[in-house]
Amino acid sequence: MNLKSKKLRNNIIIIIILSLIALTMIYPLIFMILNSFKSQSEYILSPLALPKSFFLANYNTIYNSYKILELFTNSLIIVSASIFIELFLCSLGAYAFSKHNFKFKNLTFLLIISLMIVPFQVLMLPLYVMFSKFQLINTKISLIIIYSAVLIPFALYFLTKSFRSIPNEVLEAAKMEGASYFGIYWAIILPIGRMAIITIFILDFVWLWNELVLSLIFLQSDETKTMVSGVATILNRYLNNQPLLLTGLLLSSIPTIIIYSFATKYLIKGISSGAVKG
Repeated sequence: MNLKSKKLRNNIIIIIILSLIALTMIYPLIFMILNSFKSQSEYILSPLALPKSFFLANYNTIYNSYKILELFTNSLIIVSASIFIELFLCSLGAYAFSKHNFKFKNLTFLLIISLMIVPFQVLMLPLYVMFSKFQLINTKISLIIIYSAVLIPFALYFLTKSFRSIPNEVLEAAKMEGASYFGIYWAIILPIGRMAIITIFILDFVWLWNELVLSLIFLQSDETKTMVSGVATILNRYLNNQPLLLTGLLLSSIPTIIIYSFATKYLIKGISSGAVKG
């Protein structure tokens, strides 16, 4: 067997293996889509078959009984606000830690990123007691504060490592032109470091959108529930109605599917170009 034939064979094997792996990822999504258009009786009789007709009652139930648009809006507000606060604070902090020298710089950076090793479960009870005293339970602001705080250590570490790869000569030239600290941040740091910022945004969006435990603890009323906690309510009430559950899971997963579909290339570029530098 010559070198060319051997290389072709290896490529075919790799493609087959990757296709099988991709199939294991895609199959659950296809399963949810197909069975969301089935009645409960049809699902019991043929869970793996194509739907005989487009049975829309599951979608009507989700829309009319569980205010799916309100759940979606709650999740979008909480996730967007949390990520905005996190990225704004961490990008400014990463600029300072990567390009400026100040007293106790290394110690402060180490203390902040060391919070990543603290199990969040040990903080749940104190946080709940504290937010109860401030009457913030069942308010979006409680979850926004918690999410932002939880996300900061890793984001600060990632962005600091990435911003260190920005040439100091560019910043010095901007200073000589009279650019302010915030001007350099806005005109140089953010544009050059956008891949790392987009990477953090994607990772955080997917995690926050699918986060369940904190949303169940701090948002207990139906008016403040997020998309995922609302689906968990459906799971609790309709445990035996699998098509309805699958419909709720499918609708809940749509935003993350869209994010991954359109932003995968940015995620790969951001991780490969920024995570290993510095």
